[in-house]
Amino acid sequence: HKDITVNFEIKDDPQTLALMAPGMRKFKRPIVSSFRKKVVDAAIDAGFTGGYLFDNLRTFQKHRHSLKSKRLHISRKMLTSKKHNPFHGYELHVYTVNEPADAFRLAGISNVKGMFTDTPAFLPFFPQK
Repeated sequence: HKDITVNFEIKDDPQTLALMAPGMRKFKRPIVSSFRKKVVDAAIDAGFTGGYLFDNLRTFQKHRHSLKSKRLHISRKMLTSKKHNPFHGYELHVYTVNEPADAFRLAGISNVKGMFTDTPAFLPFFPQK
């Protein structure tokens, strides 16, 4: 039996997080992610693992100095090559990786620690980091 990590994406505000928190705590390793920084900050303050969602480099650069965690959930489009990785020092979890070629390319980037996918069938072939 493998441990399952469940990611809860909160799309609106910290009040929703507060309402969901008791149910989320029933999971062994719940993670809270959001495009809204204040939601992730509130999740971290409440003791959850938080992942800041970003879909563009400009927004990441705007907030990078005020993040409470080094865990980022970023679009695969933000990592265009191994040579240009503006995320050194961050733990990356990349979404949405549905093509094996993208998964293999991303698996070769040292700070990519996880991937979100709609087609998980090929992911067991990747070594655990």
